[in-house]
Amino acid sequence: MTSKKIYSASFFFLVIIASLFVFNSCSTKKNKWTSRVYHNLTCHYNVFWNGLMSLQEGEKTLIENAKDDYSKIIRVYNYGDKNVAKQLYPKMDRTIEKASIAIQKHSMVFGRKEYVRWVKRSYLIMGQAHFYKQDYIKARRVFDYVYKQYPDDPIKYSALLWLAKTYIQMERYGKADASLNLLLTKQDEEDFPEKVSKEIPYVQADFYIVQEKYPEAYPYLTRALDINLKRYLTNRVLFILGQINQQEGDYERATEYYKKLIKRNPPFDMAFRARLNMAECFDSSTGDFKAIVKLLNKMLKESKNKDFQDQIYYALADVELKEGNDSLAIDFLKKSVATSVKNNTQKAMSALEVADMLFERKQYEPAQNYFDTAVSVLPKDYPNYDYIKSKAVVLSQLVEEHKIIKVQDSLQTLALMPEEERNAIIDQAIERYKKAEEERIKKEQEEKEAREFEQRNNEMGMNAMGRPGKGPGTLPSLGGGNGKWYFYNPQVISQGMQEFIKKWGKRKLEDFWRISDKRQMMTGGTESQSEGGVIAGDSTGTGATSAGVTPLTRDYYLKDLPKTERDFQISDS
Repeated sequence: MTSKKIYSASFFFLVIIASLFVFNSCSTKKNKWTSRVYHNLTCHYNVFWNGLMSLQEGEKTLIENAKDDYSKIIRVYNYGDKNVAKQLYPKMDRTIEKASIAIQKHSMVFGRKEYVRWVKRSYLIMGQAHFYKQDYIKARRVFDYVYKQYPDDPIKYSALLWLAKTYIQMERYGKADASLNLLLTKQDEEDFPEKVSKEIPYVQADFYIVQEKYPEAYPYLTRALDINLKRYLTNRVLFILGQINQQEGDYERATEYYKKLIKRNPPFDMAFRARLNMAECFDSSTGDFKAIVKLLNKMLKESKNKDFQDQIYYALADVELKEGNDSLAIDFLKKSVATSVKNNTQKAMSALEVADMLFERKQYEPAQNYFDTAVSVLPKDYPNYDYIKSKAVVLSQLVEEHKIIKVQDSLQTLALMPEEERNAIIDQAIERYKKAEEERIKKEQEEKEAREFEQRNNEMGMNAMGRPGKGPGTLPSLGGGNGKWYFYNPQVISQGMQEFIKKWGKRKLEDFWRISDKRQMMTGGTESQSEGGVIAGDSTGTGATSAGVTPLTRDYYLKDLPKTERDFQISDS
């Protein structure tokens, strides 16, 4: 028998043996060594591993997309909102699917003992997937099952830790506290996992922070800092410690934590906010005012901070307030509102603060406008939302009455003036109206010529800079030079909206939006000051006029003046 034939026979024999091994091992009903080895191996590498990888990819997506509200003390863990959770569905559903397959096809239970270790872990990652989907009821059931089903396996401690996290998210703080306390009593046991032991202080700190019990959270945060479990979590703990100290007025220690954070090169938004908070920790009695203002102005000019200008202006306002420069602080707060396009929380904070300051100065009309802006962007779960909304409504009523008083007082003042003096004031108003109309027409003409110039260049195959474009027949590009129509380009729309808000503020979508006081149109377009009787025509040219009576004629301003005693009585009422 040749060696080649012997080799072929041996190979065939090994294949038969391997096939018999696999065939006999496929069964989960027989507690054999071969079956246990086979199912542990295939469950781990064929199923569980894929589910775990999908879970970890989802966790990475969560960290990248969950946004923090740095205007309040952030949590140790950020699980994102419902929209972020929906982004994780595909990854988490795959994890749940793989875990289910592992459990159904590879579980080997004999004498109430699971012999395939990866089945237990499949339950755990299934619960975590439900947790990240924010389906906390299902997550709680899975973790509770793992804890009770495997009392002799260390995995029960991981399940109990995740059960505590789930109760925190469900706002069942009593249950969460009980779970954490139970973990602490088991911490000295030999099989207690080191990873779980290290994470307990993070969960305890988060437990107190979500309830706004910051002094209770503080010692757990410092302990977590010593543990340094993950870079991502350590960065968050440093920032939180800075925030808590800042809130308590310990600016020096807060600054220390912010500096430590910045040295670790955290994500841009966190590093940016840490620098801003350091500026807000400025102490007028000990700090260098000019250096702080210089730093903030430098940040304001950097192009990478363009989307954060609203926060920088807010910080500048805070510094000026500490120096007692209220007027300058108001100006910065107004700029913060004007430049805030994406961050509604910051917009609301700045608007509320400037509204309160204007209200204290009895500047009710601008105060009411800023209150309206704040209410329009505030979420309904914002602290004191109902009170803020109520104050805005009451102030709106006050402003309406105040405007009526101003208008009627001005009309009466004009009516009682000598005719020559009254006509001189009206003629001044007509001149102002003419000038405003000329400027408006000139601007519209310039914009029209710019559009026509761009259109001609596109039709000639040239762009606005005189360089070759896309050739004849190209449609006018109103989308920032990308060949798209203006309203198909989100970036250009956003820029346009920002410019509009800078100029006009927050306006409702309605007719005659450019006129803040619609009663101008009923009173002949006058808006006067009771002190000096100065009136100004309707600069939009949209006032309600009868035939031949326009803002360019004296009759336009005279027609609503009280003339008889009865007219004055009505005006007084």
